Amino acid sequence: MKVLIVEPGYSPYEADIENTPAALTAVLESEQYTAAFPFDNTVIAAVYGGDAEKPYNRTLGSIGLVQGRFIVCGSRRGRFVGLTREQAQRYSRRPENKTKGRAAG
Repeated sequence: MKVLIVEPGYSPYEADIENTPAALTAVLESEQYTAAFPFDNTVIAAVYGGDAEKPYNRTLGSIGLVQGRFIVCGSRRGRFVGLTREQAQRYSRRPENKTKGRAAG
């Protein structure tokens, strides 16, 4: 399925991954991840705050702090699906306030 992979400090990029738990685990570098639905018919699967070993990625609205790599994919009837071309283009823009929520230091 077509997804966007978002890594700390980089703009999102498109990738094709298998729609399996093993593929998600490999991409996210964690067996524990959470799926959130912050956008219409779109899912973000990520490791959320609390994993000190993963670098800060960004803060996403009501989702909060995201650490390490995350993916953005589509959702249909409660299942992960690939992004449409329009979704991939819309969500591939790098947010302007990437450091919002990062502790000063």
